[in-house]
Amino acid sequence: MTMPRRIVAASVALIVTALASRVSAQNKGCEETRNPKQLPPARDILDSADAILELTQANVLAADMRFSLLFEGTDSFPRVRLLETTDPKAAIVLLRSIWPQKPAEPWAVRVHVVGGATPSLSLERSIYCPPTPESGPPFGTRISVQMKPGDRRPPPGTQHIVIRVEALIDEGGVPSNVRIIQSSGMSDVDAEILKLWEGRRFHPALIDGEPIRAVWRADGQSPRM
Repeated sequence: MTMPRRIVAASVALIVTALASRVSAQNKGCEETRNPKQLPPARDILDSADAILELTQANVLAADMRFSLLFEGTDSFPRVRLLETTDPKAAIVLLRSIWPQKPAEPWAVRVHVVGGATPSLSLERSIYCPPTPESGPPFGTRISVQMKPGDRRPPPGTQHIVIRVEALIDEGGVPSNVRIIQSSGMSDVDAEILKLWEGRRFHPALIDGEPIRAVWRADGQSPRM
């Protein structure tokens, strides 16, 4: 007997986690995701009727359930995470109803399932928290200009030079690919700034409380998922 393609692929390609939402110091920067730009109809992501039927037959359909789906841009199926139910079996049951996708870039949504006499299913936006440096002494990217004889003079009125830094922060809060995207014009200063940021640790970016890799920028303009 040949199993449906989506079930076979799910058993191989998906990573299912059932972790509680993490309390993060990033709450001030957390917002709804901007990708996808338009929230798709639930039927484009999964077979709604089949999902409700499967949850009912497995006896895991609760009055109010939420699941986080993260499409990472490489796999056809998402990572599935429980948000408001504690039975890991519910996530496994749900992903049997998910249609394969072809995402060009990472994006995430939440699936909201309401049980009861007339069960329903809808999509909601996920919550994204950008990476932030852990507490500690601030590492400057704004340097005071102190002129010395023979120095090239900055434009009139200039008191500071702003250096902009960008890095990829992994799920453990470790930076990599740290680079200067706006130089001070002084190679030794840039090198010192890079060294400082390469040794710093971060609170990783979160999607619905789950750590993910993400880009961080020192100017506060980190890209939104």
